[in-house]
Amino acid sequence: ANERLERLRKALPLIDFLLSPDMTTVGVLIRVDDRYRFDVPVIEGLLAASRKILREHAPQGSEYRIIGPQVIRAAIQKYNVETALVFGILCLVISTLVSVYIFKSLRVTFITLAVVGVSVAWILAFMSVTAIPLSSTTGLSFGLVLVVSVATVIRIVTHFNERYAQIGDKVEACRQALRVVLVPCLMCSVTTAVGFGSIMVSTIPMVFQLGLIMCLG
Repeated sequence: ANERLERLRKALPLIDFLLSPDMTTVGVLIRVDDRYRFDVPVIEGLLAASRKILREHAPQGSEYRIIGPQVIRAAIQKYNVETALVFGILCLVISTLVSVYIFKSLRVTFITLAVVGVSVAWILAFMSVTAIPLSSTTGLSFGLVLVVSVATVIRIVTHFNERYAQIGDKVEACRQALRVVLVPCLMCSVTTAVGFGSIMVSTIPMVFQLGLIMCLG
C-alpha cells in the first residue's frame, strides 16, 4: 500500500497537498463553478452542506478547516453586514438621543427620524437598482447619512417651533421657518454632498461607490 501510495505521489504531486506523510491529515478539493464564484448565497449553502457532511461522517474527535477564496469572501460579506448593522444602530441611537435632548418631545423626534429614514430607504433602493454591493465602505453610508442629515432636519424643526410659538398658526409658521432656513439648509446639504462626492475621483471601486451613495443620500 505504501509503495502504491508513493508511486501515486510521484504521478500526482498534488496529493502532497491533500495527504500528509503520516496520513493523519487529509484534504478535499471542492471546485466551484465560475458562475457561482461571487454568489454569496451559493457559497454559504456549499459551506453549510460541507460542514454537515464533515460533522456526520468525519471520525470522532477529528478537526477540520474550510479555506479558500470563496470562504474568505463569504466571511468578509458577513463582516460587512454586521458592520453596517452595528454602525447604523449606533448612529440611530445617537441621533435619537440628540433629537430628544433638543426637542424634549418623542413625537417630534419620531418625525425627525422618519424624515431622515427616507434618505436611508432611498440609499437602499439605489444600491439595489444599481447592484452596488455592501462592502466595508458602503456599509458605513447608512450611519453617516443619519448623522449628517439629522442636523439639517433639527434646524428646520427648531425654526418651525420658534415661529409656531410666536404666531400659533402651523401653516404660516412652516412658511416663515422655510423662508429663513430653506436656502441655508439646502446649501448645507449641497456642500456636504459635494464633499462626499469628491471621493468619487478614487480608482478604488468601493470608495467611488461610497462617494456616490453619500452624494445622492
